[in-house]
Amino acid sequence: MQPQQLSPGTQFGVKPAPAVAIFSGRGPSLQNGDIIKPDIIAPGVNILVASPSGSNSTGKQATFVFQSGTSMATLHVKPALPPA
Repeated sequence: MQPQQLSPGTQFGVKPAPAVAIFSGRGPSLQNGDIIKPDIIAPGVNILVASPSGSNSTGKQATFVFQSGTSMATLHVKPALPPA
């Protein structure tokens, strides 16, 4: 991936998404096949986040790093969900 632009949209490269990430939820529900899931989706792969430790996986100093996972996706959808 080659850097493309920093602003607006903070796009670092274009990578197609050929498949759903391995950590993503899928439907239908195993308990009841009539329940289709997920209710809401969000990007969670290679999300640019602040690095509290100041280093990335290579050991180099970094203010921001790319991370993947359900925790990264949560940051995108939490504002859209009603209070618990």
